[in-house]
Amino acid sequence: RKTNVLAAVLEADGPHIVRVRRGPEAGREVSVLRLALSDAAGGLTRLAASRDVADGWADAGVRRGDVVHLESESVGLTRVSFSLLLRA
Repeated sequence: RKTNVLAAVLEADGPHIVRVRRGPEAGREVSVLRLALSDAAGGLTRLAASRDVADGWADAGVRRGDVVHLESESVGLTRVSFSLLLRA
């Protein structure tokens, strides 16, 4: 099921570099970007993006006040395409 979300960025934190502690990539450093988002209905959620997604969104210059479009092919939003629609 495809999911589309149009949201305003209320807060953008990062990207921060963190070290993976467990698993096959233990010891590797990855980027993490945290966002607080709100939709037209006033719903509020937090979203954490990591690795190349965090770097890509940070390179796009996502910041407070921007309007973004998130699209996913799966309900869990594990793979999300991103579009910056409006710059504040």
